[in-house]
Amino acid sequence: MGTWATFVLARTATPLDSFTPLTERDEGLVADQAFAEGWHLGQYEDSYLFDERADVLPDLHRLTSAPTIIAFVADSDYALVEGLDGHGRFRVCIGYLAAAEEAETAGPDWEGYVPNPEVEGAVLAWAEAAGLFPSREKISNILARTEAVDIEGDWTPAELVLMELCRALGLQVESDTAAG
Repeated sequence: MGTWATFVLARTATPLDSFTPLTERDEGLVADQAFAEGWHLGQYEDSYLFDERADVLPDLHRLTSAPTIIAFVADSDYALVEGLDGHGRFRVCIGYLAAAEEAETAGPDWEGYVPNPEVEGAVLAWAEAAGLFPSREKISNILARTEAVDIEGDWTPAELVLMELCRALGLQVESDTAAG
């Protein structure tokens, strides 16, 4: 069985397990990956935060004054990713073919996750608004995946593809910055 989890990417001076806007909504923090410059990717054990994303994203953006991302990983097969910055919002599905079967029965909430040519520009704009230096090529390759499969044809769990997206956005794991 794969991972079923919500992931939250936010820039905050405090670890996510003590960041009140999240802890008052969900106590299920499983992991907190720290990135350079105060960025944190938190993994939560359920979909509650993602289900509340219409409120969670604007609240986080307002409180942190930084762009934010929330994602839901379903059985490690695909990830629904939504980002918000001061100029707009993007939605994308990593591993879209795996999600397509569910999308047919899920209704209009899935419509915004259908791949479209504008999403790459919105993702790059999100990274630039965050003060990061994104890799256009890596982002393009990740967003082009219709399955959680890499160029060589190897399956990669969607949560690891999400981590690849974080790095492509320009985030560096703290140990990466210490080494270089």
